[in-house]
This record gives sequence, C-alpha cells and structure tokens, in this order.
Amino acid sequence: MKPMRHSIILCLVFGLGAACRKETPRTGTTLLPPPAMTVARGDDGSRAHFLKATDLHLANRYVDAYEEYRAALAIRSNYAAARNGSAVIYGELGIFSNAGREARRAVLDSTRSDPSNRLLAATCLYTLARVASKLGKYDEAVSAYERAFAYADRDA
Repeated sequence: MKPMRHSIILCLVFGLGAACRKETPRTGTTLLPPPAMTVARGDDGSRAHFLKATDLHLANRYVDAYEEYRAALAIRSNYAAARNGSAVIYGELGIFSNAGREARRAVLDSTRSDPSNRLLAATCLYTLARVASKLGKYDEAVSAYERAFAYADRDA
C-alpha cells in the first residue's frame, strides 16, 4: 500500500478531518473538478451552466449553484462533472442520502460517457467515498477510494 493510501484510510476511519483536506486537490473551498476536465465535444450550452455553477459554488451560493448544475444536466443528462458538483452541494448541505445517489450516478456517467477521462472518474469516486463514509457505509467508501486510486495510478 502506498503512503498516501494509508493517509486516506486514516482519514476515513477518523472522520475526514484536516489531515484529509491537506492531501486532497481542491479548487477554492470545495472539492470540484477543474473546468478543464469538463470540456465537451460540441458545446451544447451545458458547459456554460457548469462553469457558472462552479463559480457560484465557490462563492458558497449553494442553491444558485445547484440550479445551474441542474440546468447543465437538463441539457446533457450524463454530464458527470455537473452531477458530481450536485453531489458535493448535497453533501455540504448535509443531505447525504441525495449526495450518495448523485455521487453514484456521477461515477457511472463518468465511466460510461468518457472512459478515457480518468481524472474525472477518480474525482467522482472520491466524492462517492466521502459521502459513503458520512453515511456510515465504510465498505463502499473504501472500495470507492481504492477505485479512485486505481484510476489515478493509471495516469501516473
């Protein structure tokens, strides 16, 4: 097991505290995929909604950000980055059951719609792991962390 994996497992066991935040890549104050990860083939308007949602999310305007994520998903229902953002919003609002549902769907969307985008898949899996641990589903959380590392290791 690599050293960072030990840290992630410790964070999982001890509650996703400050030690985890130091080792996770972050955009602003929340775990969001960087906009560069979300470039769509053929712009259909969903990316504009996603970018606006990201800005609103970083400004802690969660309801407005959620509405923009949903607008992006209304245009492109398999937009994994937007669904992941929606999951993060639910998590930050403490609505973990909805966060779990959205995170699971984001993982499916990321691996089906663009299997070559491993960073997006790893980000969605990380979100799922965080949410699963908050729901007390530790086996699912560990599995999601392991899958996220497997995706990340392929890029290394």
